[in-house]
Amino acid sequence: MQPVLSLMHSVFSAFDISIIAVYFAAVLGLGLWKGRGERGTVDFVVGGRKVPWLAVLCSIVATEISAATFIAVPQTGFDGNLNYLQFGIGSIVARFAVAYIFIGAFYTLGVMTVYEYLSIRFGPRSRYTATAFFIGGRVLASGVRLYIATYALSGIFAVPMWLSLILFTLAALIYTWVGGISSVIWTDIVQGFVFIAGGVALVIYLQYTVGWGEIFGVASASGKLDLLRFSHSGSGAWAWLNDPTLFYVAVINGFLSTTAALGTDQDLTQRMLTCPDARRARRSIILSGFVGIPVTALFLLVGVGLYVFYTRHYVGGALPWAVSGDTRLVLPHFIGQVLPHGLKGLLVAALFATAMSSIDSALGALSSTSVVDIYKPLISPGRSEAHYLNACRMAVPVFAVLICLVAWSMRNAQDMLWQALKISSIPGGALLGVFLLGLLSKKRGSDKGNLIAMLSSAAYSSVMLWLVSKGLHPLAWSWVIVLGAIWTLAVGLFFNEKAGRREA
Repeated sequence: MQPVLSLMHSVFSAFDISIIAVYFAAVLGLGLWKGRGERGTVDFVVGGRKVPWLAVLCSIVATEISAATFIAVPQTGFDGNLNYLQFGIGSIVARFAVAYIFIGAFYTLGVMTVYEYLSIRFGPRSRYTATAFFIGGRVLASGVRLYIATYALSGIFAVPMWLSLILFTLAALIYTWVGGISSVIWTDIVQGFVFIAGGVALVIYLQYTVGWGEIFGVASASGKLDLLRFSHSGSGAWAWLNDPTLFYVAVINGFLSTTAALGTDQDLTQRMLTCPDARRARRSIILSGFVGIPVTALFLLVGVGLYVFYTRHYVGGALPWAVSGDTRLVLPHFIGQVLPHGLKGLLVAALFATAMSSIDSALGALSSTSVVDIYKPLISPGRSEAHYLNACRMAVPVFAVLICLVAWSMRNAQDMLWQALKISSIPGGALLGVFLLGLLSKKRGSDKGNLIAMLSSAAYSSVMLWLVSKGLHPLAWSWVIVLGAIWTLAVGLFFNEKAGRREA
């Protein structure tokens, strides 16, 4: 531990360390305070359904802007241009769809997890299968986010990965274990404020060192301010589908991926179910899109500014990505080697905030789903609320360990990052398809049929992903989730709902 502390003192000033310490103290203190007095699963899982909609809105934004966004979005602006913002158009449309199709059904039935809806609409097999798909995909995706955060931290100073994993996870574990979703939502507000403040600080510092007049001039001449793209750069008919920066492709993918994330993934949907009613839940989800896009644009512009800084003004030594081309280190290098003390501490605190806002949310969703959707109805029904509350808390460290193991497994192979993201599209398509089946039809589908549809969708998506990865199919891997959803919906429509099942 002593060498690590010495290294921190060599990179950070006492002022930097105090900023980071204040951040941790504020998050832990608020999380523990807001999580006090939990008495049952309704409190732990949906916050007693009394969380203000504005707090829910902030929590959604904080969770969506994960460590991956904090590092990857500036990297996108550094390497490319502003085309990524096209995804936001589809994302906003998706929020209206989720608000008025998904949320209404969830509140009408009074569910605590979105997979309870499938049990009411179809039956237990649909619920258990969807829950298993969610748990597998969420552990994998959260491990990816944790890996990115630890990778970024090591790019700032040589902290051992195991220490980063423990630091990020343990802090989030403590208040999530105590207070569940209430602690997660209120700490997300602090974390959201910190990383947005970090982005604003970066913009101000780039104005001070380079000037946004020069930045926009150089960026415009380099094509980095291009926003909308209506023609592909490849050849052949498949190029119209495989270029993710094409306007209509970006909008479609943005719509479907956001619908899947906000409508079928308990990680994000859980916080919307904490509002007192559907009207306020709808308000939080819709407005979150109009907040999230400016935040994304902010970090894209940071990436553009970093491009001009490093190509025109940087006079330091060899850049760490000069040989490898791994530009994920752009922002970590800027934080660790260029920013003055004070701003350096703020940006590291912002990195912690993005990591912790992703981990705490995942831990809360995974623990609550495993208990509400599997343990309570299938393994140990009829127990007291105190028993199930303790079960939720016991599940939190279990999933923390699993997420850490996924992140640790990626330490020596960069390819595993993209492989993990690709694999997560397999359960994503099946989940989106089965929810669309239930919400868009009243009599089609059945419990047994959904089991067949989801398992066959996972098999089909796996084959498609393998073909694409081997270059045996011309379609891009980002369409796998779309194909999986269509497959699940099409197979599910062949089955008829049994009479007597309660309609959603």
